[in-house]
Amino acid sequence: MSLRTKIILALLLTSMASVALVGGLAYQQVSARFNDLHLAGARQSFQGNVQAYVRTYGSWAAGSAAEPFMAFVARRMRAGPPAGPPPGGGPVSDAPPPGPGRQPEPPIQFLFFDADGMALTRTPPYQVGDPVDVADRTGAEPLRVDGRLVGYFLPRGQVNFSAPELRYVTIGPQALLWACGGAALLSL
Repeated sequence: MSLRTKIILALLLTSMASVALVGGLAYQQVSARFNDLHLAGARQSFQGNVQAYVRTYGSWAAGSAAEPFMAFVARRMRAGPPAGPPPGGGPVSDAPPPGPGRQPEPPIQFLFFDADGMALTRTPPYQVGDPVDVADRTGAEPLRVDGRLVGYFLPRGQVNFSAPELRYVTIGPQALLWACGGAALLSL
């Protein structure tokens, strides 16, 4: 192998390694920041939904008797903030809306429990009313409505990205591949 070929290969490998390193670090930083922003938005949305639910019904217990929380959230998303209980005053089904208008999967699930450690929402592995393990309560934040403690919450699981968000997140690795290919062509 000639000296010229060795130099070209060395430059090619150095260029590709540099692009991969910078691209990988940039992708990791952007992804982490994107997840943080998404989680902050989901946290704010969850708090707002709980506050609206408690303000609408007066308490979590009264709301649970009238309308399941997720049905309230779905109704609120479809029609904006509700003025009160559903028409007729009766309980509402916990089933998701039918057909193409089904409620979207929440961006992230939150474990929500009361001061006694009992689950207020269904978040695997817990059902409503199940005692939440002490280890699972670690790091929970209090959620207050008008100064009253309603319960404690903390995010569970991974962020569920929508299709457009997934496309945004995958732009980094695609750009990295194009950059490596460009670096290879430039070095020849």
